[in-house]
Amino acid sequence: MKNLKKMSYGPINFYLKPEYVYIPLYILESSDVTLLVKKGDYVYKGSIIARKRDENKLSIFSSVSGTVEDIIKEKNSQNKEINVVKIKNDFKESYETKRNENKNINIPKNELLEILKKYSLYENNKIIYKLLNTSYRNIIIDANEPDPYITSREALLSKHADEILETLDYLLKITSSEECTIIVDNKSIKSLEALNNYIGTYDRIKINNICKESKSLTLNIETIYSIYEAIRYDIPNLQRIITISGEGIKNPQNIVVKNGTKANEVIDFIGSYKRFNTKKMFLIAGDALKGKAMKNDDFVIDTSVQGILVIKAEEDLNE
Repeated sequence: MKNLKKMSYGPINFYLKPEYVYIPLYILESSDVTLLVKKGDYVYKGSIIARKRDENKLSIFSSVSGTVEDIIKEKNSQNKEINVVKIKNDFKESYETKRNENKNINIPKNELLEILKKYSLYENNKIIYKLLNTSYRNIIIDANEPDPYITSREALLSKHADEILETLDYLLKITSSEECTIIVDNKSIKSLEALNNYIGTYDRIKINNICKESKSLTLNIETIYSIYEAIRYDIPNLQRIITISGEGIKNPQNIVVKNGTKANEVIDFIGSYKRFNTKKMFLIAGDALKGKAMKNDDFVIDTSVQGILVIKAEEDLNE
């Protein structure tokens, strides 16, 4: 692993028309939620289908418009069986109400906090609107990939560096921070090129490959883009870029998928597997170091999945 060169893929692909999505009924590692829909209900894209039972009342959203088929059990990216809402996609992408888009994202802080609270943005166990309701000396943004196979953050920066930098500049102002540092490995050439194309106009945003600063607000690059989308387009986080890669994948690539899409559908869509002896391969949800080894590819992609890897064990692939 340590000698593996960083992977490079072509343009971002899209798989945004699954016949069904399977929305996990858990949030912040908890399944203690109140279900707000039942079998036969019509839901809109962005509809709240469940809400966490605590003082924060974080919401779970539908990533498509369509009809609730059932509440069933499915495997998640941790190989655990969980309750999901199975929704049949009507492919209309309909929202219940018109979006209140903001062409200028520099909205008052109280409006920002309300938007982030409404759309329940979180990272790991951190609730974003609570984090931003205070001041920091600096902001640290993690744009590093977890291993050489994964390049989803590089893909995100290549496509949306301008919007991400604009959002960081805004967050510096509303948190009264002095400086923002984006952590990018020197080997992430495309990320560095994308950032350097725009960063000249943002004198308080720096790029580095390491940061030891303490007492800072630390977030990952995906969260920053989710904040941008929430402000600009008035939408929750409904889809994400993931990397599907490894020696066992025919066409490794970065692809945008809706939350609740089945992994096996996406793998089939991009060309499926190379021929190999399954006993000699590992299918991993996440990265090679911290991801979860899966029994098969029949699991639901949720907001925690950054990549899906099919990598060899000790022996070569059977060509």
